[in-house]
Amino acid sequence: MLTLAESGDPVNDPSQVWPENRRQIVAGTLEVSHVFDQKKGGCRDVNFDPTRVPKGITLSDDPVLAARAGIYSHSHSDRVREIGYGKATDAVGKPQKDNAGNK
Repeated sequence: MLTLAESGDPVNDPSQVWPENRRQIVAGTLEVSHVFDQKKGGCRDVNFDPTRVPKGITLSDDPVLAARAGIYSHSHSDRVREIGYGKATDAVGKPQKDNAGNK
């Protein structure tokens, strides 16, 4: 569901609530038809960045977007590091190694 801003609505401060009478559009329906274990899923190694948008879409100057981009990037780096050290057992489908590298 998309809520459309009107002139004067704050678009750079997510703490400000818009009036309930704003026009809303159903943008689509998400239907989950299959679920993958993360070791086989296509999103395990993907970093979500809310500031990367397709051509024709522009970001507001909401500072939360930039903060989220940085935080998500840091989280992605941590996950990749855990996989490299053999600690993300659910992500790779292998038993966890101890500090000596033993399984």
